[in-house]
Amino acid sequence: MLMLGAATVLTHPALVQAAVAEPGAEVVTQDPGGSLPDDGVRDPAADAATAPASAKRAAPTDTAPATNAGPADSIAKTAQLATVSVVAARRTPKERALSSVKPVDVITTDEIRATGATTVQQALFRLLPSANFPQNEYSANAIGKARSIALRGLTPGQTLILVNGHRQHQSAYVQVGTSSFSKGDEPTDLNTIPISAIDHIEVLRDGAATQYGADGLAGVVNIVLKSSPEGGGLSVQTGKYTKGDGFGKQFSGWKGFALPGHGSAVISFSTDNTNRTDTSVNDTRQYYFADDPREADAKYRHWPKGQGSPYVSQQNVALNAQTHLADNVELYAFGNYSHALKSSGLYFTRPQDNNNVRAIYPDGFQPDASGRNYDAQGTVGLKFGDERIGVFDFSGSWAQNRYEQSVDNTVNASYGLASPTSFHIANWILQEQSVRLDYTKTFEHALFAQPLTIRSGIEFRHDRHTLEPGDPASYLYGGVPVLDGPNGGAATGAGAQAFQGVAASAAGSLSRTTGAFYFDAEQRLTDKFRIDIGGRIEHYSDLGPTGLAGNISGRYDFSPALGLRANLSAGVRPPGLGQLNDASSSILIDAVTQQVLNTLLARPTDAVARAVGAKPLEAEKSTTMSLGFVLRPVEHGSVTVDAYLTNIRGRITPTDTLSGTAVRSALSAAGYSNVSAIQFFTNAANTRDMGIDVTGNYQLNLHQYGYTDLFIAFNANQTKITSIAGNSVIPGLALIGPQMQDLIEHSSPNNKLVIGGTHHIGRFDVYADATRYGTYSAVGTSTTSTLIRQKFSPQWVVDLNVAYRATKKLRVSVGALNLFGSHPDRSIFPINFGVTPYNALAPAGGEGTFVYANLNYDF
Repeated sequence: MLMLGAATVLTHPALVQAAVAEPGAEVVTQDPGGSLPDDGVRDPAADAATAPASAKRAAPTDTAPATNAGPADSIAKTAQLATVSVVAARRTPKERALSSVKPVDVITTDEIRATGATTVQQALFRLLPSANFPQNEYSANAIGKARSIALRGLTPGQTLILVNGHRQHQSAYVQVGTSSFSKGDEPTDLNTIPISAIDHIEVLRDGAATQYGADGLAGVVNIVLKSSPEGGGLSVQTGKYTKGDGFGKQFSGWKGFALPGHGSAVISFSTDNTNRTDTSVNDTRQYYFADDPREADAKYRHWPKGQGSPYVSQQNVALNAQTHLADNVELYAFGNYSHALKSSGLYFTRPQDNNNVRAIYPDGFQPDASGRNYDAQGTVGLKFGDERIGVFDFSGSWAQNRYEQSVDNTVNASYGLASPTSFHIANWILQEQSVRLDYTKTFEHALFAQPLTIRSGIEFRHDRHTLEPGDPASYLYGGVPVLDGPNGGAATGAGAQAFQGVAASAAGSLSRTTGAFYFDAEQRLTDKFRIDIGGRIEHYSDLGPTGLAGNISGRYDFSPALGLRANLSAGVRPPGLGQLNDASSSILIDAVTQQVLNTLLARPTDAVARAVGAKPLEAEKSTTMSLGFVLRPVEHGSVTVDAYLTNIRGRITPTDTLSGTAVRSALSAAGYSNVSAIQFFTNAANTRDMGIDVTGNYQLNLHQYGYTDLFIAFNANQTKITSIAGNSVIPGLALIGPQMQDLIEHSSPNNKLVIGGTHHIGRFDVYADATRYGTYSAVGTSTTSTLIRQKFSPQWVVDLNVAYRATKKLRVSVGALNLFGSHPDRSIFPINFGVTPYNALAPAGGEGTFVYANLNYDF
């Protein structure tokens, strides 16, 4: 059983119990953080496995020597409050993960370091076979979006993020555009956690809604923080793209301290300052009015800020601490704070455009969007208990994400010469508070030789999402017409050009209280067969009970070299508060009638949305089936293969922007004649997601020439919309049109292959990998309203890192991402507008080769 975040089980119980049962095994407690629990029973197949040579060379750097039993000794034996290193058995966490009932990846700090990644999201994207999230998103798409990952073709919001086994909060900002990879989600931002704070990362690549709640549909990522009572490290990395832009420098570090009661505290930090990139081409449109001599040498034919990845300035800090107050009583606390500023140039407004005030910007202007993100979370908990009564874990968490957006170097042309040139657009705020009590108990019984392990828990959460309006001038229509030129007297647009603010009428706040209970039982029925059964019930103050989520998992080991595993689960995922509360409007002026028209992002419960068929959002329901095997054909090699099928009923997604004669007629009939187009969230789609994950590892011993750790990871995935509900108000109107359909089905590569390895010889470590991203597509609408779909070809990206250990404490490395400078296909019109040659859905490679150098010092 995999209980990431079971309150009292902070590592695989199987790993602990197997270690204790093995004669001569030395158990070393090192990490009271919330590590990935597993089966709670001994695994003979895993016990028979031997560690590769690399595991025998040295113990993990953070592993402390064994000490005499202290105050935590009894509780550690019964509840596994510490990560366990089996020194005598010499089995690595990756080897022990092979014994799990469900597919698990364990990512070490060495692996993260070898990729050259400076953020958690970058590392997961490069190392996980089914992980996807575009790395080079452009314009305003990038400044507000939380950097997360999507697993197995699903959305980022369907992957649950844990820190030390506790739920990490989501982001406040909701991006709903038909070109947004997030598809209207509000996922957790992985990059708010300092990469220097991480001990390792555990990824459960399977449905986990039963144990951890609705967000675990696609899988669970558990980030385990360092907890060493001593030591530390500093790292500095700098690099840029070979074409000269995107210069970045990152600085990070951590320090461990001993606390009374055999405790520890680790403080970690990271800073990131990265300049913008520019992948744009020249703008070939006509800039000035006819016969204007400036047209021959237009000043801003290449946009001043270009188009590319945004400027980033981010600072993160984290704390992880624990101590024992008495025998069998442990107090722990951890948390993080992050501040980020991102900015990017938007679409250029030409001198001749009606939405330009030429007296202010005679040669046109490129608006500059900025976003500030303030993110914080803290958790405090108390563990207590013993073998007789079981172990309790009582904890509370508080979190807040606040995103503030503004735009500079622009105008509200309807204000004429009185227009400001800087505007505050809106604030998005999400607050989460939770209290939980978890319980674990192992029961001896006569029915089976192995004990029965029971886990259960209750949780109460209170969440609030708030949308605060922008400056009035960012969204209002001032009534001033075009002041000069051949179109003098014509109507202008309203609000800040290129990025209209959120109106006071659209602002609002929404809260929710949630209660949940889960129960899980696991048992080894025979020496070869084990089974796990669990269930979860949740009640939402705004939705009521959402039904029972449940799972049954099992594994049968035919021999130490072959194990078969299977899982069947049902999940329930309610709409996010941001999806229920987000709203905005864009104001246009009809050029013929001079009528003020609104394009709305409406709440599903708003009367204007109901006029075109919107219904209150319900929870989406899912079923997941998976079947796989673990094969260890040779001493130092392994292969895992896992096939999966996920069906989602009532999938929550934004509609396309609905417009046209039928929509206008329905809106006018309901009294909204000033609304020309509308978008909202809906449960209209049912989807099927199916695929396969394959991983392989092998260690090649070259004796005097060192040794090589080789790996291969592959994912193939297909997402299909199986049905779309009809519109009850406007028959024939598709709420989910071709653009959103294509985004759901084809925005992720249909397959991903990663082949790589690390060669160790003397003081040198050489890491290289080659990643092939499969095909994906995007849809656009031409000037004649014709839908055009572009399918993008596969792309290979090669990364290289060479490291030299100058001393035991000093490590120097140089590397290149996208070593050979491959690029995705260029987009055609109208898939991309303006001057950006590469689509925002491209997984990687749009900016060419990035070279970097890193200096790491441990103390």
